[in-house]
Amino acid sequence: MTVSIDTTLLALLLALSNLDEPLSPTEQAALNKVGKQLDANQAWDLIEKGLMKVVVANDSLNQQYQVAIALLEAVDGKIPAGLLPTEAELEQVLTVENKLEKRAGKNKRVENPQSNEILNMGIKVVKNTDPVAESKKVPLEKLKDFFKTTLNK
Repeated sequence: MTVSIDTTLLALLLALSNLDEPLSPTEQAALNKVGKQLDANQAWDLIEKGLMKVVVANDSLNQQYQVAIALLEAVDGKIPAGLLPTEAELEQVLTVENKLEKRAGKNKRVENPQSNEILNMGIKVVKNTDPVAESKKVPLEKLKDFFKTTLNK
């Protein structure tokens, strides 16, 4: 089964935000490279291979990623409106020189307004020198609460 770019990046953001320990400098450098490739709109297949190498090599990150993928697949990628951070919320936490980085995402069709937000969040987090710390700034609490309450019934 092929996982979409949005699902992969959102699972990565959730996994990083749930990590208790920082990534190694090598892992951080690899994620930075992934961020630069995303930012440059390179082929997703190649980016995904590099990303998954980092995820699989780190047991804690891989465990968190697998949980996040399972949660996202359980809702079949249909995340209710209002659970992802708004542009205004992202502007408060994900700024570079007081400007939000916005990318159009040329490599994929924009099927919903969440697509660019997820891509923007993913790029900003993985390009940061400390992706774990940066991911914890992203306001994903509403989404995490949704998974807790919806899937624990």
